[in-house]
Amino acid sequence: MELLLISLFLIIIILVLRLGHAILWVPWRVQHHFKRQGISGPPYRPIFGNTAEIRRMYAEVQSKPVPRATGDHYNDNDNYNYPLNHGITYRVMPFYQKWSSQYGKTFLCWFGPKPMLAIVDPEMIKEVLMNTSGAFGKLKYNPSAKLLFGGGLAGLEGEKWVVHRHIANQAFNMERVKSWIPDIVASTKNTLTKWEELRQGREEFEVEINMILNETLRLYPPSVMMKRRTTRDILLRNLNIPAETQLYLAMAAVHRDVELWGEDADTFNPLRFALPRKHLASFFPFSLGPRVCVGQNLAILESRIILAMIIQQYTLTLSPTYVHAPMQVMTLQPQHGAHVIFRKI
Repeated sequence: MELLLISLFLIIIILVLRLGHAILWVPWRVQHHFKRQGISGPPYRPIFGNTAEIRRMYAEVQSKPVPRATGDHYNDNDNYNYPLNHGITYRVMPFYQKWSSQYGKTFLCWFGPKPMLAIVDPEMIKEVLMNTSGAFGKLKYNPSAKLLFGGGLAGLEGEKWVVHRHIANQAFNMERVKSWIPDIVASTKNTLTKWEELRQGREEFEVEINMILNETLRLYPPSVMMKRRTTRDILLRNLNIPAETQLYLAMAAVHRDVELWGEDADTFNPLRFALPRKHLASFFPFSLGPRVCVGQNLAILESRIILAMIIQQYTLTLSPTYVHAPMQVMTLQPQHGAHVIFRKI
């Protein structure tokens, strides 16, 4: 009996030491490792990290819509002019907006005991996404995500990913995607036919479709961020990053960086895409490198065809009931829906 109690006591001591090592020693060591390199961030809180603060920030910003841009009004024709405020970084990634202003564009924060390094430097992002050595892996799925995505392409790594990606690339190559154009056109025609009974107004639309799509994807990408994790200790440019550090690639912030896009970075201006972009990783709505979205060709082609067909027959304006409140769920989407008025030309 005495031996059993001693064994139980030793097991408890070992478990406590291991827990203390995981939630106290390792975070303290990582935080000081980055601090020596000039990277700081909000202080680590045992067990929970900064998770509670981040949740509070999201709850606060999602309780109110984005303030309207100055100058919105109703015109004499009752055509609702709604100059949207595209400065949504504070709403879709509030913790980044707050902490980057306090600690710099690159900072360290914590999801539980897991360190997460926020990055907006295009060179660093390019190096992460274009890397083929396996040093920057996908985050491991939690049980809920694993049930949702299963063993799909998005979560695979290593040889399994190579095999599945090769198959998917063949399915979504541009030539095959182009062969689907008649089906896309037919489907869109059917939809437009159903709209025939709704006839109102007229307006012209002359900007190049590809520029419109690119500018829309810059301001409202499918996701406002991408995450990776370091699978081993690695040097990323001049920054030494330990293994199992999460990397938060703050896409929404990069897409609105005034150093990359000019002082009007929060303004919808499709003509900015008439010129080559300054940096490969200044615009990456579908990611970059070997793990670029396999369906991007189809998504872009569908969007171009559908948009071209719609604007030949209809003008679109926002409804006065629309509330501008983008939020990130699985993808970026309007919190209260997208209320649009369309008028037959």
